[in-house]
Amino acid sequence: MALLLALSLLLCLSACGSADPVCGRYLCVGAEAEGIQMSAALLGEESTALNLTADGRGTLTRGEAQGRLSWSREGDLLRLDVGGKLYDAELRDGLLLLQLEPGLSLRFAREDSMPAEEEQAAPQSLSWYGWWSVEGSTGSLPDSWRDCCACLTTGDYGAELRLWDEESSREEPLALVQLRWEDGLIVSRSGWFLGTEIREGEWRLDPAAEETALSGAAQAGDERFSYEIRLRPWGARWEESGGRLPFRYEDWYLPLIEDGAAMPERIG
Repeated sequence: MALLLALSLLLCLSACGSADPVCGRYLCVGAEAEGIQMSAALLGEESTALNLTADGRGTLTRGEAQGRLSWSREGDLLRLDVGGKLYDAELRDGLLLLQLEPGLSLRFAREDSMPAEEEQAAPQSLSWYGWWSVEGSTGSLPDSWRDCCACLTTGDYGAELRLWDEESSREEPLALVQLRWEDGLIVSRSGWFLGTEIREGEWRLDPAAEETALSGAAQAGDERFSYEIRLRPWGARWEESGGRLPFRYEDWYLPLIEDGAAMPERIG
């Protein structure tokens, strides 16, 4: 079930429960998918709130939309009735973890006791290294392949992916794509790569994958070409991948990860 669909379903809730100290208003601070934690800013869910009242009822607010809910509790476990379908939640270390499906949970923090680490959390950041190639151009773009780095952060315009190669940098990237979260994947909303448009849903990255492959056919003016991008998390080794090693893998990348260095903003 997609994250946003599950949130929409939570706007249909009804009835049960009694007075309980767990009552209060909870703010969405992020999600966890297969052990990968994502910030509320990355999900676009900063305004999502869960309000539990003493009569076993409450509300779920998302933006300007609000729906009723009902809940019951046994120890640290809560049960939410979603239009006849039950969802489990757990109270853990001051957070309410709402399980949407196996391996995918929303994290809520109580508003009047928001943990400092959640309140001041840095934007979610993920880093990759690999290569990109282009071939079959109908114009002046030559067939070529180069090393590249990529990072995902939340910035002024929400979640974004920057990709740069040996002739560009993080500040002047080869690709800049705005992102959203969908069914455990990071999905493109809009952006560009090599001067061509990246459309809604065209790029899909699994943050937990050992290797990510992005490919497509692109057009810039009268020039058309095919591209491929291969990325592995920064710090991963490529020897057993069975595929092409990045060009600067041995002389640039390996010494950096063996020293425990963070990903630089330029290659070389």
